[in-house]
Amino acid sequence: MERILRSSQIVLLSFLTLETAAVDIDLSAEFRVRFEALNGQFRPVPADTEHIVTSRSVIKLDAALTDRLSLVIEGYDARAFLADEDTPLSTSLVNTTDLLQSYVIFKTPLFDAKFGRFTIDIASRRLVERSNSSNGINAYTGVHVRHQTANLTVDAFRATRVERRPSERLLLLDNDGAFDQEVVDRFWGIHAQHLFGSYQFELFLYGLVERDTPDRLTDNEQYLEPGMRIYHRPAPGSYDFEVEAAVRHGTTEAGRLENGPEQDLFSYFAHAEIGYTFNNAWRPRIALKIDVASGDNDPFDDQYDRYDRKFGARSDDFGATSIFGALTRTNIISPGLEFSFEPKPFKGRIMLQNPHLHSATDI
Repeated sequence: MERILRSSQIVLLSFLTLETAAVDIDLSAEFRVRFEALNGQFRPVPADTEHIVTSRSVIKLDAALTDRLSLVIEGYDARAFLADEDTPLSTSLVNTTDLLQSYVIFKTPLFDAKFGRFTIDIASRRLVERSNSSNGINAYTGVHVRHQTANLTVDAFRATRVERRPSERLLLLDNDGAFDQEVVDRFWGIHAQHLFGSYQFELFLYGLVERDTPDRLTDNEQYLEPGMRIYHRPAPGSYDFEVEAAVRHGTTEAGRLENGPEQDLFSYFAHAEIGYTFNNAWRPRIALKIDVASGDNDPFDDQYDRYDRKFGARSDDFGATSIFGALTRTNIISPGLEFSFEPKPFKGRIMLQNPHLHSATDI
């Protein structure tokens, strides 16, 4: 079946800086409206085509209270229009008028520390990200510490996930709102990046502990996820490459059922690509890529092998999400070819992928 995704968007930015005797205030705002149309539906719904208009408004206040202490408050509003009964609505599309960030940041010569509700972007963003392609934005509440020098960046955080609400389809269809809430899950990580000339080497360790509540059921996953990344940044007239991989080990509920027996968890993902950037004004780049994420080899044994994407970005590797989003970092082997270009102030890319199941027996 032919599938065609058309998307166009307009982004407006504004910035304002105010200075008083006591406080320096930076105020910024962003408004994005995007039209999307999908021809060749891949979901099991009657309609073969989809179209939708989404909007996202963000306003951010950054107040420097002292040389070392700042307060950041950011609100946003994400809405969807022209949706119908078959449109795949979720909180990644609709999250009306809520508090996205509210934290204080304490700056020292050794590190910066955030306390409160915040978003996180680290390195490739495959493990944790501030959502860009999707309309909804991930947020967390806890503490995030960053140490940064010319060649070394170390991030460490411990937080709970902020769950976007409401999640009921009829409420999302009407763009109804409810305050987002922290959940009891514990998510943490430590991620180190070191530059060696034009090469970047990374080591990281992430962990998650999920917990059921009376109004929210989870997979009760508990895992550690170590990994590494080697990256050579693209530059005009030269080759570049990237390799990233991680292994997840822990426990989960068998059959992904409420109060199911505990089951061992072992899964992994990997990404690799090599590219070349031509030396002209448009900076065209061509790259060969492959993404792999494990699937469950035997649903009836005592080990769960499927890699489930929890927090990280998928749009950079698998293209546009929103009403498309057919691919994700789960049970997949996806070789591909990418062509990108930057005729300033615009950017564009064309991706061709040939995805397969990593495990055909994964149910």
